[in-house]
Amino acid sequence: MTPFRDGGEPGRRQAHGPRASATQKGAATPGQGATAQGAVPGRPATSQSQGINARMLSDEAAAAIASLDYRDTNMKTRRIYTAWDSKGDERVLFRGLNALARHGVKPRHIMVYILVGFWPGETHEDRDYRRRRLREFGALPYPMPFRRTPELVGFQRWVIGAYDKRIPWGDWKGARYSPRRLGDRTTLPLFPDENRSVPK
Repeated sequence: MTPFRDGGEPGRRQAHGPRASATQKGAATPGQGATAQGAVPGRPATSQSQGINARMLSDEAAAAIASLDYRDTNMKTRRIYTAWDSKGDERVLFRGLNALARHGVKPRHIMVYILVGFWPGETHEDRDYRRRRLREFGALPYPMPFRRTPELVGFQRWVIGAYDKRIPWGDWKGARYSPRRLGDRTTLPLFPDENRSVPK
């Protein structure tokens, strides 16, 4: 995965340009990426670190990906990476995501990078629509600001920290995108199956 110019997951190489995402640059095919030792025979542990192009998945490819012991870059957490750059890709993206789910991939295993702050005339409602759709599906949205404005970075932090699950955007924005100004409402597991609090 090569995320966008600004923001991104810690420790990941940054690529310039709005289309330098998993859906455009070097999308991995099943079997590529780092492989862990001790993999179960017939089900190799692999990190699809460049991401997959969920918009282009055939049913056969989705089944092949689902058959892997897919992992994050640390080879610890079950994770598949993909990206959603434009709202216009919604139909083809969710066709791929649903194919993965149909073949046994749990939606919470899928991290979806979403490009924000690039398209002319983009509004908060535009980017929040993608966040909401991914949450409803059960995937993990990960906003990638093309420009690091306070609002876009605030949106990124709101989503990555899972604050969006319990704190309305208006309250978050009113607190100037800081959990310290929101009191006790900020403690929430980042992932549904993990018992931990988000960092303040």
